[in-house]
Amino acid sequence: MKNKFKWMISVILSMIIMVTAACILEITAAAVNFSANNISTNLVSSAVQTNVTSVKLNIDTASRGIGDTYQLKADISPKGVSTSLTWSSSNSGIVSVDSKGKITPKKVGTAVITVKTSNGKTAKCTVRVNNAPKSVKLNISSTTRGIGDTYQLKTTITKNTQTTFRWSSSNSGIVSVDSKGKITPKKVGTAVITVKTHNGKTAKCTVRVKNAPNSVKLNINTKLRGIGDTYQFKTTITKNTQTTFRWSSSNSGIVSVDSKGKITPKKVGTAVITVKTHNGKTAKCTVRVKNAPNSVKLNTTTATKGVGDAYQLKAYITKNTLTSFRWSSSNSGIVSVNSKGKLTPKKVGTAVITVKTHNGKTAKCKVKVMRAPDKVVLSKTFLSLKIGGTAKINASIPKNSMSALSWSSNHKSIAAVDKNGRITAKSKGVAVITVRTYNGKTASCTVAVGSNLDISAPKTEAGYKPVSVSTKGVNNKSGLKRGTTGLLNILGIDKNVYLKWLDNHDGNSKNKNYYLGTPYSPGGPNGGDYRTPHGNIVQYGHAPLYNSSYGRCKTNGAMVCTGFVWHVLYSSAKQSGGHFVGCNSCGRTDCQYITASGAMIPDMWSYSKGSYNISAGGSTDWKHPAMWYDFLRQYNVKRYYFSNKQKMLDSGVLEKGDIILQYIEGSEAIGNGQDHIGIFYGNNSGDDKLWHSLYLTKNNKVVQNGNKITNIQSCGGSSVLYVVLKL
Repeated sequence: MKNKFKWMISVILSMIIMVTAACILEITAAAVNFSANNISTNLVSSAVQTNVTSVKLNIDTASRGIGDTYQLKADISPKGVSTSLTWSSSNSGIVSVDSKGKITPKKVGTAVITVKTSNGKTAKCTVRVNNAPKSVKLNISSTTRGIGDTYQLKTTITKNTQTTFRWSSSNSGIVSVDSKGKITPKKVGTAVITVKTHNGKTAKCTVRVKNAPNSVKLNINTKLRGIGDTYQFKTTITKNTQTTFRWSSSNSGIVSVDSKGKITPKKVGTAVITVKTHNGKTAKCTVRVKNAPNSVKLNTTTATKGVGDAYQLKAYITKNTLTSFRWSSSNSGIVSVNSKGKLTPKKVGTAVITVKTHNGKTAKCKVKVMRAPDKVVLSKTFLSLKIGGTAKINASIPKNSMSALSWSSNHKSIAAVDKNGRITAKSKGVAVITVRTYNGKTASCTVAVGSNLDISAPKTEAGYKPVSVSTKGVNNKSGLKRGTTGLLNILGIDKNVYLKWLDNHDGNSKNKNYYLGTPYSPGGPNGGDYRTPHGNIVQYGHAPLYNSSYGRCKTNGAMVCTGFVWHVLYSSAKQSGGHFVGCNSCGRTDCQYITASGAMIPDMWSYSKGSYNISAGGSTDWKHPAMWYDFLRQYNVKRYYFSNKQKMLDSGVLEKGDIILQYIEGSEAIGNGQDHIGIFYGNNSGDDKLWHSLYLTKNNKVVQNGNKITNIQSCGGSSVLYVVLKL
């Protein structure tokens, strides 16, 4: 028993020693971490197993930048089997690996990372190492997006480098960004998206977020196109919103559409193009496709135009085809052409205009450009027609110039004119036919529809006799206004022409016939031709009332104040394109000025009835009452009455060019040879300046004469009535 007990004690002690030794060995083995060629081992389970069938890594290859660490992961089969893993690198100078599979790229090159189980199963990952980037850029630095309209940012780094990116948003409540750079706008506002490389290089994009649109519209709802004739749609969305568009075609075999809304017709038929916003709003356009044309023609193959005379070319294509046209000029400095075929001649010369269809068919027009006309002349300036009668008048322009001509009538109900200058008389009266060049040059013909060549003046309310008007009380009512119509408007005279004539009529001192001449007793000691406004005597014994530029109304006697004003208005009427007829017996074709309404330039009775008669050629042929008094009443001329000169100057009424009548007896009906008329020449109402004609004698000698600019004065005596005629 005693020996048996000892044996049992010995066995137990031996077993304790063996177990203790085994534990020590296992603990020692687990604690040992040895390295040979960067070999690392880690314990997968608390007990060594030998039944692992395979091991796999999460990736087989990897490209990394220097310093861009990465955690490899090993997958053991079957699952739940315990083993230890040993990690190693084929070149730890290029890529090192720690005991848990974390790799660290160190140098450009390639290394193979191997993981090995305790029973010898392995898996490998080839790691290629590039340099770390020196910089990073984003494809855009800013963008505006609608809420919910996602967008993928794209990065660019230094060539032959490698990195992984970290993305962040300055305000993820406005714009969030995922790990791949896809942004999602969430709320109206602005946020900055930042991308960062593993080695700290960064780039930023500012994202502005607007509301998503409530609607979308296309610029057209239907469209006709020829095969191959592309077209770019335009979209309109709700104001202050933003979106990106998705385009689609109901039949891309008939009409295709790209991502920007450009369509390409492919085959005859119909397709519907749809544009869709990121939030689902849509608009549609129905596109009908026809064949492309086989040919194109222009309405003319040659054209001759004046400089500046625009012209519209028209193109014609094969029936049941469709195209858009491209226009071009061989020399746009001579003739330019716009996108609709409207050509504009610019300089004398020749150019060829070409129209081209989308499929390459062409037509040409040769355009010769000539200078613009500086005038236009009519074959007749006066016509007398019976009602229903017709007449053709011709227009001509200077040689080597060119213009299209347009015709018009100021009273179509009296006389109408067609595009070729043929006039048709319709009712009794006077009409003015005007021809106009494209550059504004005009010529006119006065047409009297009735039975007689001569047009009689209209009668006044009291017939042919002048009627006095009472001016009693004007002394107490200085500035009394009568009439509503401007003088120049009644006579059809351009105000700008009239005022320019006043200032510039004596601009050419070398041309004696250009000036307004004033004869005074041609046979007397001071007879001669006085020039205005200086009154210099240019020539003696040569005293016509007219010159070749302004009419042919020569008189036999002196041209006094009334004739002077008449001649200023007559000359202005000429330069304004006025119309003139002959007198009954004077033998002159343009002596009598007459408007379409029958108005004529008035004269003062006391002189017109005598030797000076502008309209009839002599006292024996006195036919009309064209006196200032009758004229003022009949045409309701706007005028002001003043009892003395100072009141007139102080009134503020006077303007340059106004006509001032002065009456000695206080009556508008002329009855005294000392009544006077002149043109106010001041720059403001207070200037005491009158441009007029004076002829004063003493003891049968001329003491003052000539056309003068003086203070406002009469021919003699004291004026008791001043009448200012407004232009």
